[in-house]
Amino acid sequence: MASDYDLRLAKLDFDDYPGFKALEYSIVDFTDVTKLDLSSHTVRLVAATDAKESKRNPSLRVAIVGEDQLLLGLANMYRIEFDVKGGPWEQGQFATVDEARAWLAGEDQRREES
Repeated sequence: MASDYDLRLAKLDFDDYPGFKALEYSIVDFTDVTKLDLSSHTVRLVAATDAKESKRNPSLRVAIVGEDQLLLGLANMYRIEFDVKGGPWEQGQFATVDEARAWLAGEDQRREES
């Protein structure tokens, strides 16, 4: 299960990562998550915080992996909020990690969201 608490904790770990400024990409993998318990409030909050943090690494690319319809809806909500707040990260949604890696390598553009 992925909860609001899990998302906030992961966000703190990500922002505090010493190599954050040098990261080229992030793969957010939800394929093993059996239940999502994420609120729209937390998703919007994380998107707004990410938009601020993106100034430290504006060229980061983010791949969200998973097929759950709720996840896809929340990922779209995140992307819209992030874009509205001026976040520059390129984002894509994928069914598998292999698809995400292909997109990050420039081999697959079919599910790109930007």
